[in-house]
Amino acid sequence: LRPPVGNPDTILTPTRQVIGLEDSWLRGDDAPNYFAAAWAQRGLVKTPDGRPPSADWTALGVNSRSARTQDQLHIHIGCLKPRWRGLLRAVGARSPGDTWTPVAALSKRSDYRALRVVGADLVGVNPFKLAAEAYPHEGVDPGDQLILVIPLPEPDAFLILTGRSGADQLPGAPGADDFIDPACRAGN
Repeated sequence: LRPPVGNPDTILTPTRQVIGLEDSWLRGDDAPNYFAAAWAQRGLVKTPDGRPPSADWTALGVNSRSARTQDQLHIHIGCLKPRWRGLLRAVGARSPGDTWTPVAALSKRSDYRALRVVGADLVGVNPFKLAAEAYPHEGVDPGDQLILVIPLPEPDAFLILTGRSGADQLPGAPGADDFIDPACRAGN
């Protein structure tokens, strides 16, 4: 969706009613691949000089139920904030792939986990389903998770980050919006 005047946010949202991450339909085989669609439309985001950001700065994010501002699923498309870029790339380089890895370095206030996936464009990757599998023994409600997806410097790989940001977390734990700069001030 095109941002309102003065608001740099660019989002992808379903045309059908989907409240948020807690909707089990998103994890099913018949759900559209909204993250792949958001990645394909990253060129709609513009840096302050009017150009699209380079792909390696692009970030996609969905807030948890407690952090979202509306009851309609939407994926934020923007640039990864510089303060998180190096750290998350290092996490991606250390992530073994196919295994969720705890990420303690992001915040002492939340329980983040990372997964490296192979693919050039997120086709065939369902971050909603994968994130719901990140906490197999903790009984975490998917609606209490955030999802962040960024490309990694290695060819054809992405990092999926999820974090518990529901009521059981301390105030101030970073949400998806905290990782993304919608204006892409550093995205060149």
